[in-house]
Amino acid sequence: MAGMSTSTRSPDMYARPVSPAKTASAVAKRGIVLVVLLAAQFMSLVDAAVVNVAGPTIQRDLHASNASLQLIISSYILSLAMMLVTGARLGDEHGHRRIFLLGVVGFTVMSMLCGLAPNAPLLIAARLLQGLTAGLMVPQSMSIIQRQFEGADRERAVALFALSITLGFIVGQVLGGVLVQHNVLGTSWRIIFFINLPVGVALSIAGLRYLPHLDQHARAHIDVIGIALLSVASVALVLPLIIGREVGWPAWTFVSMASSFAVLFAFVRTERRLARNGRQPLLDVELFGNRQFSLQTAALFMAITSYASFLFVSAVFFQSGLHLSPARAGLAFVPLGAAFGAGSMAYPRLKASVQRVLFRIGLPVAALSFVGIAICEASVAHPLTFVVLLFVPFGLGLGVTNAPLIARITTLVAPEKAPSASGIITTTSQLAQVGGLAAFGTVFFSAASHGNFEHGAVVTSLSLAAWLLVGSVLVNRVHTT
Repeated sequence: MAGMSTSTRSPDMYARPVSPAKTASAVAKRGIVLVVLLAAQFMSLVDAAVVNVAGPTIQRDLHASNASLQLIISSYILSLAMMLVTGARLGDEHGHRRIFLLGVVGFTVMSMLCGLAPNAPLLIAARLLQGLTAGLMVPQSMSIIQRQFEGADRERAVALFALSITLGFIVGQVLGGVLVQHNVLGTSWRIIFFINLPVGVALSIAGLRYLPHLDQHARAHIDVIGIALLSVASVALVLPLIIGREVGWPAWTFVSMASSFAVLFAFVRTERRLARNGRQPLLDVELFGNRQFSLQTAALFMAITSYASFLFVSAVFFQSGLHLSPARAGLAFVPLGAAFGAGSMAYPRLKASVQRVLFRIGLPVAALSFVGIAICEASVAHPLTFVVLLFVPFGLGLGVTNAPLIARITTLVAPEKAPSASGIITTTSQLAQVGGLAAFGTVFFSAASHGNFEHGAVVTSLSLAAWLLVGSVLVNRVHTT
């Protein structure tokens, strides 16, 4: 009888019951882990946006040229773009916790150097290094979320992660203006970098204490040649666009831009050879053999280009053209960021029939908004209220386009190719910001020669309208093919 009764008991009958206190403690610890990861992501995005509004003040204080101002902003984004995929691979090989903490400490130190920079060249150099350290830190956040959270908890964590991206851009614009306007501790623009110091220290301490020690993946191959080729191609194209106007477009600028395409071709061949040999390329360029993948990635590039370049151009126009204070200039972007975030979050909840319509008209609506903004910018009275109101349809149009484009791109590839597709999306997004700032920043400063910022803003807005109309053609090709 004893033997029978024992055999019918559940295997877990003698297991020690889980203490509610321990369960609550585990939940609280995961919550702290998520806060640390989101805060790091948030901090990196704020630093991508905060310099936009603070830019004119930095330019005056350091006696920087227009090209130097563009480099101060774009150098961070460019180095971040180059490091993101490599940072993810380093996390796989050496542990996500270790690389995350290395990135946080490095980012904090580089932020201090940015704040102490006595001139534009040193600030540009510090921003490059700051972007590299952010590229170590940022990819680990999603990797740890994917491995630490499951089911509904993971869905909530990913949703909060996406929300932090939207809020990072909004807060960055506003924070840059408010901090510079109030000249906190007499530091002028430098406070936008110094504010990272206490945040970075707190994240380092919390990360050491709470981030999990996850098992490392199989040894990852670091595509050093691919990194070098893509970096050279990007710089060879972007640098002449930024400084060409100020140096009078000498022959070397055109040679550099032409050579960038040759280097890019070499990059593609190298990546294909690595893939054929069974090694991990920096980017799986074979994915572009899928026509839909190529179309959607190109459309995403054009949408993000318009957003990033418009933030920069408008920040300069508001302060140098309309003579707004940094704080007012920053606050003017709140409707744009809020509309973009609202469109991105509302889209998945809509009926499929409504989604199809919004996806088709999103970029045309954004393009028409640019036309309206150009009309307002051309007005002698400078009706800023109407300009800001037109930010809303622009933000909504991009919001209902970007999110579904990213979702569609990821669904086009096999599950085992998902990390490669994510790497392409991330790199494309960052390079779109750099390329947009370089190209449309040059358009703006060329048209705004002799201090005619109104003319520069009008020409840039109309150029962006035409750019988005081309993008809308690609989007509609995506929908119909």
